[in-house]
Amino acid sequence: QGIEEALHSMHPGGRRRIVLPPNLGYTGDKGPMPPAARDRDQLFDNVEARLPIVFDLELLSVMDDLLDRGEYDNLDADDAKNFFIS
Repeated sequence: QGIEEALHSMHPGGRRRIVLPPNLGYTGDKGPMPPAARDRDQLFDNVEARLPIVFDLELLSVMDDLLDRGEYDNLDADDAKNFFIS
């Protein structure tokens, strides 16, 4: 959820470092996956230990999504507060 929210508010060419708190979760089938086996092991160890994960994002381009289901809502004030405090 945290990566999706960060990408949703970015513009092409933008860069952003996000710290994904454990309460937003990480799913390997949807999230970015490190190419090196050692880095993947470290990622999964951190997820299992419920530690925050840091991602450096760069949005290269944007395409229109004809099947966009509108699942990317902007955080309201309470969600944003929980996002950064959790």
